[in-house]
Amino acid sequence: MDLNSNITAPKIVSLFSGCGGLDLGFHLEGYDTIWANDFSEWAVSSFRNYFGDVITLGDITQVDPYMLTSCNLSD
Repeated sequence: MDLNSNITAPKIVSLFSGCGGLDLGFHLEGYDTIWANDFSEWAVSSFRNYFGDVITLGDITQVDPYMLTSCNLSD
């Protein structure tokens, strides 16, 4: 059983994610990153090592906003 897993964790989308420093803070507070994006190959690789394959490599201006998964905007 993963004690860090929370089924009711608020879900966030991370833009301009880099290697995930801000995401780490959210994760430590119980949030779950469900989608992320960055254009730097090394940053995306580092992010994946820590948070899994929820990040896409590419230019944010080329992302279709309608393909993004829902996230919690408030409680």
